[in-house]
Amino acid sequence: MLDWFALMLGNSRAHYAHFQGRDILQTWDRQHERPEQVLLKIGQAPLVIASVVPQQSRLWQSHPNCQIIELKDVKLKNSYPGLGVDRALALLGVIAHYGPPAMVIDAGTALTISGVDASGEFVGGAILPGLGLQLKSLYNSTGALPLVKIPQILPAYWANSTSEAIQSGIIHFVIAGIKDFIEQWQSRFGQSHIVFTGGDGEYLYNHFRKEKLNLKYDPNLVFMGIRELTLGSERRSQPDRT
Repeated sequence: MLDWFALMLGNSRAHYAHFQGRDILQTWDRQHERPEQVLLKIGQAPLVIASVVPQQSRLWQSHPNCQIIELKDVKLKNSYPGLGVDRALALLGVIAHYGPPAMVIDAGTALTISGVDASGEFVGGAILPGLGLQLKSLYNSTGALPLVKIPQILPAYWANSTSEAIQSGIIHFVIAGIKDFIEQWQSRFGQSHIVFTGGDGEYLYNHFRKEKLNLKYDPNLVFMGIRELTLGSERRSQPDRT
């Protein structure tokens, strides 16, 4: 089966997947690299790229063994021109792997919430700064507040230090907001799939998994969307041999 690679150029890092046919053999994350560095590692294997960073995308345009996916290629029903290609691909992945209706909570540099109805049509969503970005923003925009990390366990609501107060405010408000979105989603679509993904996706998922919800954590939703789009395009491009 054909080996090929997928690359998602995110806001903070580059995310890679090594495929053999439809199977994901390995995934890894790196800081953004120049195309020459990446192509030395993967050789002549096909590379399919999606990007939310335009200046990174432009670096790849002259490389013939790379295919760049744009939003217009995804064909997500009812999407709007400014929709991030990562959100569209994650929704394509959740449709293909889990089936609609479904809600995706992608917790990366930005925390995005997106959904598709039973027909696979985009119904909308929300965007806010991710957990790490909120913590850094307080540190960068104030003169006295410290830079703190995301705590491994839920912080106390009523904190007794500045660091813990920052953790409490950000973590509990984000979790409460996600819970509100989930409840609103279920009021419209019932017990449909709700899938967490992204760098902090597992962290947030672990705080909801004990509740009686149809929740899953899947770090490969975007790659599933790239796979569906890429292999579908390959099947359609093959000549009719009948």
